Amino acid sequence: AAQKRLRDWIIQPAAMRRMVASGWALAAWALTAGVIVVLRTSVPDTPVFILFLPLVVAAGFLGGALPALLATALGLATGLTLAARGSPMGLLTPYIFVAIGIISATAGEWAYRARQRGQKAAGVLAEREAHLRSIFDIAPDALIVIDESGTIQAYSAAAHRMFGWTPAEALGRNVS
Repeated sequence: AAQKRLRDWIIQPAAMRRMVASGWALAAWALTAGVIVVLRTSVPDTPVFILFLPLVVAAGFLGGALPALLATALGLATGLTLAARGSPMGLLTPYIFVAIGIISATAGEWAYRARQRGQKAAGVLAEREAHLRSIFDIAPDALIVIDESGTIQAYSAAAHRMFGWTPAEALGRNVS
């Protein structure tokens, strides 16, 4: 079931995938903010920004720049709001958090676009494979594809009619 959900996620159109990732970023932000509020009741020195970093990185990886920047902005706003209420933090902490958010957004966008290019190339390859398979299946002459060691990799219907072997019998055998 998890593999099907992941496959369905990968197949979604790009804009929809970014919206879903942004929605997950919002939900994860709300959960993280809730955890921080609960933690602060028992541990007042809870580091706020560090708890938002996994959210920022995951949002960038899943949806690219937009969800990562959204998670960074929400984390920054929450961290600064809690800091104004007395949560201790270093002077550079918000700047470091924003820098990590920008780096995560950039890396996430790069990974996102690389996945998009890979999916597009896989689609083109599948179309070419289907086209070649259709040519192979309707060719009137016997077609046999072998690899460099002479093992039969593909066997056409015309080859079956000409030689009498079914594709199941011929595939994987050596031509010698």
